[in-house]
Amino acid sequence: MDLYERSHAAINDWEKIVEYTLDRYGIDQTEKYMKGLINCIEALAASKGYFKEVKIKGRIVLIKHCQKHYIFGLVRRSKPLMIIAFLHERMDLITRLKRRLQ
Repeated sequence: MDLYERSHAAINDWEKIVEYTLDRYGIDQTEKYMKGLINCIEALAASKGYFKEVKIKGRIVLIKHCQKHYIFGLVRRSKPLMIIAFLHERMDLITRLKRRLQ
């Protein structure tokens, strides 16, 4: 069983991060940055390392800061962690996250 899945919104976030990083910093930096995010996702899904657990709208959400982004994962009973967002640290995180949980 996979440790995590990604929502459509999270996949969209991922693609935007790739496009932005590729445009600004080139392929080598993009690959390095994305590998770092993957390592953070895997650690979060395995409940390893530092992360926060919060309740939002009655749901348990795991939050991990990774490089310049926050990764948000929705805990689901008997299912893999659902990655619901990759948000840049300068964004209005809570407002955007609440929209994802509607």
